Amino acid sequence: YVLIILLALAGSVLVGNDFFHGSLPFYLSKPIGRWHYVLGKCLAIGIFVNVLVTLPAVGLWVEAGLLYDWKTYYLDTLDLLLGILGYGLVLTVSMSLLVVATAVWVRRAVPMVMIWMGLFVFLRMLGDQFAREVDPRWRLVDLWNDLYLCGLWCLGAEHSSIRPPGQPEFWEAWAVVAAVCGACLLYLRRRVQAVEIVG
Repeated sequence: YVLIILLALAGSVLVGNDFFHGSLPFYLSKPIGRWHYVLGKCLAIGIFVNVLVTLPAVGLWVEAGLLYDWKTYYLDTLDLLLGILGYGLVLTVSMSLLVVATAVWVRRAVPMVMIWMGLFVFLRMLGDQFAREVDPRWRLVDLWNDLYLCGLWCLGAEHSSIRPPGQPEFWEAWAVVAAVCGACLLYLRRRVQAVEIVG
């Protein structure tokens, strides 16, 4: 949950302030396109995510190779490194788009933290409850669980080994993550297109 709070705070500072203080039209009056602005903000969030998640995982992979026979370890577990990088890419794309979209929507730090806690805490409790009582597919409302399933797929895990049991299929989790990313892109397109450029 620390990552969630840090991303919410970073998004409100990086993006929300541009809309709140009216500095976005100034940025767009420069020789950059509207999508360059969005891409730059997503890149900043993506670097933040990778420093917190991907780099430590790659460091552990390198360290494990030093503990074993490093001459064969790195080649034998190259698929694990690719899985780590793939999961890092999934987190980078989905989290950066979600952070930028919610920061454009609410603009302030406290409401953003509340929305993110609702997305990642309340929906997790709701999904777990309905998954136990109704259908395991209710876990799909929990975006964090969907990202977890996407990460397990990247790492080559067997679906039967997933804990807790009663999880949706991998492709269903991928579909939800893709839908969330698509919704964020559509929302950002609408909001950034609506900003008038200062001449």
